[in-house]
Order: sequence, then structure tokens, then C-alpha cells
Amino acid sequence: MFVMKLTAIQLNIVQRLMKMLLPLLVVLCAMHFIFDFYALHLTSLLDLYGDVNPMLSLYPKTQP
Repeated sequence: MFVMKLTAIQLNIVQRLMKMLLPLLVVLCAMHFIFDFYALHLTSLLDLYGDVNPMLSLYPKTQP
């Protein structure tokens, strides 16, 4: 009986932690994907020939 009560309390704590951490995890994942999209795609489209950042350019300048 004591083991059952202890596991129920632990499950309650785990459920509370999941309810608190799950939205935070979703927000962090969304921010991560949005940042990756802007950093890779938007910067590459605005900086096609590597004037600002050669590492992100789609068409790097060829050396003469």
C-alpha cells in the first residue's frame, strides 16, 4: 500500500513537471526552427553573392 501511494505521488509530480515543461519545450523548438529558417534561407536569399557573409551565400564569389 505504501509503495502504491509513493508511486502515485511520484506520478503526480511527473505530470506536473510535464505540464510545466512541455509548453516551454514546444516554444523552444518553434523558436529554433524559426531561427534556423531565417538564418539559413532568408540570409542566403538576401545575400546571394556573399557580400555580407560568405559562409551563408548560395553562390560564393569565385576568386579571380
